[in-house]
Amino acid sequence: MRPGIPVAEGAALKTLYISYFGMTKHLSHSQVIPYLQGLASAGIGVTILSFEEKTSSRGKEAEEMARVRALLSESKIEWTWLR
Repeated sequence: MRPGIPVAEGAALKTLYISYFGMTKHLSHSQVIPYLQGLASAGIGVTILSFEEKTSSRGKEAEEMARVRALLSESKIEWTWLR
């Protein structure tokens, strides 16, 4: 554990990131996801709850959601999304 962070012996650090803006948005790709990947790589459990907008193309939407899910899964980040 890092000095100065009080955590019970043997306890794991976890965080829940709630975002009204979806993980498929540019801002999430450029800032949010890399930051959360850094936390996950430091051993902190990360769960994301995001609200995703519908897009006009179902095929493109499914493709983008699968890409983001794979990216987050590779980083050991759990992701749940709602509309």
